[in-house]
Amino acid sequence: MKKIYLLPAAILLSSSILGYGLVAKADDDHEERDYYKNYDEQNYEQLDYEKNRYKDHDEYENHHDDDDDEYEEYEEYEQDDNYYNFDQQQINVVKESWFKWSRSVAEPSEIAPLPISQASEMSLKMNNEEPIKIEAIPEGSQLLVPVEKVAKYLGAKTVIYPKSEIVEINKDAMHLIVRNNTKVVYENMKKTPMQAKVTKKNDQYYMPLSVLANGLGYQIMETTANNQIEVKGGSQL
Repeated sequence: MKKIYLLPAAILLSSSILGYGLVAKADDDHEERDYYKNYDEQNYEQLDYEKNRYKDHDEYENHHDDDDDEYEEYEEYEQDDNYYNFDQQQINVVKESWFKWSRSVAEPSEIAPLPISQASEMSLKMNNEEPIKIEAIPEGSQLLVPVEKVAKYLGAKTVIYPKSEIVEINKDAMHLIVRNNTKVVYENMKKTPMQAKVTKKNDQYYMPLSVLANGLGYQIMETTANNQIEVKGGSQL
């Protein structure tokens, strides 16, 4: 009879041990899931950080590949002028000067007069160098000039990607990237607005002189004489 009473006790004890084991296992599984969840989240955050950290570099590092896949990453260029919605409060531009790049998306309430009222041939003089002749196009508050010719005169190199209509300009540590029909420039990989769009005329790309000159470290003299624009840079500043 005692053996009969001992059997339920043994069963009860086994059930308790098994139940405890299952609870412990469940707790372990829960902790393990939490561990891997936190691990995955940390890894995701790290990967997300790395992605953001190297995003611009990755977008740009293969830009010298064949034209078939050239600058596909730059599809983020938008035609919409309202694409740039910066979180910070915008500076209210009272007057926009054609010779100075404001780097603001705000439309000026007043525009400084341009030296010309229609497309005209002008002289561009840098420091003590011999001036060159360029075709300048007035556009709103900006003066558009041929990118390749002016960049070369200012000592910069240009690379043009015909299919994507992107122009890359390099001078020392200064780097600009623009695209046809956009009001955006990548200034040392920082997306920055312009007050006038890049345009194409007679197979040449034109962009604001203020953006090109200022972006390459030059200052445009405010006054013009004899239809000549003067820029100073380097040791002349």
